[in-house]
This record gives sequence, C-alpha cells and structure tokens, in this order.
Amino acid sequence: MKLLHDSLLARLGLCAGEAFTLMELLVVASMVTMLFGSTFFIGIDSYKRYVFRTEQQIVVSVLEKARSRAMNNIHQSAHGVCFHGLNYVIFRSACVANDPMNEYIPANKLIAQSSNFDTLFPTVLFSQSTVTTTPVKIEITDGIRIADIVINYEGTILW
Repeated sequence: MKLLHDSLLARLGLCAGEAFTLMELLVVASMVTMLFGSTFFIGIDSYKRYVFRTEQQIVVSVLEKARSRAMNNIHQSAHGVCFHGLNYVIFRSACVANDPMNEYIPANKLIAQSSNFDTLFPTVLFSQSTVTTTPVKIEITDGIRIADIVINYEGTILW
C-alpha cells in the first residue's frame, strides 16, 4: 500500500512528507479573502466617484449646449436650463413644462434627490447673442461629495 502511495506521489512530482499543513492552507485562504474583500470596497467607492463625476459632467454639458444655442442665436431666442421631473430641460425663452420644443436629458435619480434639484436647481437663462445671465451656483452632492458649478454674469461656466 505504501509503495502505491509513494509511486502516485512520485508521478505528481512530490516526495512523501512534502505537503501543505492545514494551518498554511487556512492562512493563505484568509489572506486571499482579505484581498478580495478590500478590493470589493475600493471598487464600490470608485464606482460611486465615477457616477458623481459623470453627473457633474452631464450638468456642465447641458449648460454648455444651452449657452451655445443662445450664443449662436438659434431660433432668435434666449436658451436656458431648468430641472423638471428628474430631467434637465433645455428650453427656449421660458421653462414651461411639457413644451414640445424642450429637450429633456435624464438626470441620475440618486444624485438629483441628494442635491434636492426639485427645489434648489436654479433656472439658468442665457440671453441671445451676448450670452449674459444672472450669476448662479449649482451644488451637486451624492451625500458624501459636494461639487459646485458656478456660472458668472458673462455666461462662463466654472467647475
């Protein structure tokens, strides 16, 4: 019986007495578990930062699009941005709900609710050709991070 066992070990390239102890296996398993566990939490935080930055970039690009339309005097009217029903709305002249001329860009529901956009998102109106506006500050938060987007009276978007 011992010869059969020794020949099997020899075929596998092992000698009798060369094996891992239960303690060594437990230590390695716990180290691998800790490594994967810490990676999981780091991954979640990275994803939340990514979502936050993406929403900030969406707000800025919506503002830039409205400003560009006003600057180019498209439809010979002022253009602006407001928030309505979990959407950023690019409008002409005035923010009127369900106007077929409006362009709706969906907002991230969690960030919009954390930032309280239903009540705190200012209506930004860029005048045609000169692109002047009333200075405003838009605060975006996800409950942990906070970012400000500032629009000065000349229509410059700082973020």
